[in-house]
Amino acid sequence: MSNVIKERELKMVKKSLFLIALTILVSTSMLAAQTEGPIAQSNGMLKTDDAWPYKTIITYEVPTSDLCVMDIEIHVGWYIEILNCNQTILLEQVGCSELVQGGATFPCYAGCQQIGIQSNFDAILGLELAKVGDYADVINGNKWRAYFSPKDFDDAAFDKNAVQTTYDVVVDPANPAAEYVWVCVEAWDANIWMLPADTQGQCGTLTITVRPTDGELGI
Repeated sequence: MSNVIKERELKMVKKSLFLIALTILVSTSMLAAQTEGPIAQSNGMLKTDDAWPYKTIITYEVPTSDLCVMDIEIHVGWYIEILNCNQTILLEQVGCSELVQGGATFPCYAGCQQIGIQSNFDAILGLELAKVGDYADVINGNKWRAYFSPKDFDDAAFDKNAVQTTYDVVVDPANPAAEYVWVCVEAWDANIWMLPADTQGQCGTLTITVRPTDGELGI
């Protein structure tokens, strides 16, 4: 019986030694895989005289190795936007003495809309009127005008002396929020007898023009 027991013990010792040896072999291989790397590596260059570096022996995957790091830059062009350009200015009859235009004769009309301006450069806005539409003949020749105003025409604080035909957009980098101003149109001596009473239609368009300031252009 003692010989049988000794033989069993010897087999168990052999198995234990085999497992220990296998564990050491695997651990050594994994360590080699983890420490294996390129001989030389810098931004844009990698050189190795061994197998591809950083191979994984357990899953047999071939991962990537950082080769080149590139900076990214963006070119920002000129940008300006009228935030609510799709509005309609409605001209309604007013007292001729209320118009900015001096000496205006009856009948007189005026209307305004507020616009928001978002820009990344200092600019100068302008205004251009054009007679367009089925009611264009109501405008008598060139007897109408457009201007920018800090206040609406109907506002009690409206100031005739504060209006201007151009508007300076000044960008504040510390506060890049949109700025707001009123655009107004007035007409006088209108040919209202040419169209039916109590109707409404297009008589023209107002175009807002823009150009960078001389300072932005370096001139």
